[in-house]
Amino acid sequence: MKKVLCTVLSILAIALVLGVVSGTALAQDNSTYAVAYYSNANTTGAPDATVRVINDGDTGGTLCAAFYVFDDSQEMQECCSCPVTADGLISESVNNYLLANSLTSFVNHRGVIKVVSTNAPSGSCESYQG
Repeated sequence: MKKVLCTVLSILAIALVLGVVSGTALAQDNSTYAVAYYSNANTTGAPDATVRVINDGDTGGTLCAAFYVFDDSQEMQECCSCPVTADGLISESVNNYLLANSLTSFVNHRGVIKVVSTNAPSGSCESYQG
């Protein structure tokens, strides 16, 4: 029994060390990744959803928020990038901005929005809407 307990404790200690090392590596990365879903988009009578992105100012400069919008079949429908200044907030309409210029011309009602944040070169980011 003591041998099994020592083995289990050794495995937990290794896992803890690997978790700390992994967490340290992620803490050094200034990019942020967020995932959200939307439903009832472009549906008569349903309210428009809003995606809000905040730059907490931790990096001291402007960040680029790159939006990638996928439908429920995992096909990319839209992509765009917006600058977010330090301590700033942007609010984007799902219907009027994130789904307004679909790559497939398909009227999309539900899916996934992924936001990737990176440091903006020269304090601005190239605004692109697909």
